Amino acid sequence: MFSSFTRRYEYVPIDKDESICSDSQEKRKSWRQKQVPLVHVLVIVVVQTVLWITSLALFHVLHMRHVQGAHPLDNYHRMFEDNSYPAAEVISYETVIFAEDKSYMSSTNGSLPSAETDALWQALQDPVDGVIQAAVHTGFDIQHLPESNISNVDSRYHSYGLEVFHQLHCLDRIRKTFHAEHYFPNDTEAELIWHREHCIDHLRQGIMCSGDIAMDRWHYDIETDQNWLKTDVPHVCRNFESLSNWVKKWRFRNRDWLHFKDTGKLDQAAS
Repeated sequence: MFSSFTRRYEYVPIDKDESICSDSQEKRKSWRQKQVPLVHVLVIVVVQTVLWITSLALFHVLHMRHVQGAHPLDNYHRMFEDNSYPAAEVISYETVIFAEDKSYMSSTNGSLPSAETDALWQALQDPVDGVIQAAVHTGFDIQHLPESNISNVDSRYHSYGLEVFHQLHCLDRIRKTFHAEHYFPNDTEAELIWHREHCIDHLRQGIMCSGDIAMDRWHYDIETDQNWLKTDVPHVCRNFESLSNWVKKWRFRNRDWLHFKDTGKLDQAAS
């Protein structure tokens, strides 16, 4: 009977400390397994952030170098890329110090300008006043230009004038109105006034459009005891000779243009 009782409560080996230790190790192992991916994610985020900041800083440095090293007119040049300004292909810039040139001035005593002065002004305007003939078959791209024509001209040709020469024409016209009876003997008073006022307003728009940003200086003159505005400072200018040469390449033939100016008709298209 005792033997049966003993077998009933047989020893079952349970080590509580060992079980608790085992459970703790399993928990730590599980926690580490969960933490490893999190650490990887944090490392990746940190590395990507560093790379992003480095790339941004490098881009900023390169951009600043480009801006500082670029010509200040680069953005201005991009405005001409739509082919609406065909003469842009020959634009070049130069620094010019303005100075009075009495060759272009009339006498201060009110007498007529000399023939030499008149010739200089006419030379500035080109023999045909900067008017050109554009045609596809001659290689001139007119696709982006406004429609233009002159009566009695071959329909293949389109007539244009480079604006700078129009402005020079207007300035010369104003110069001549001081001696209108000599230069425009057949113009009525109304015609003289209209042309003069048209030219003044046109030059106003041209000057405002160009917007010369040269820094003129003020100078006190001891002899006259007056302050004078001096323009003998650097001006960034388009090379006028380049534009003049471009017009010569495409302009009306001299005899055709002179005939047109005299009669308002052009018997034969420029070729």
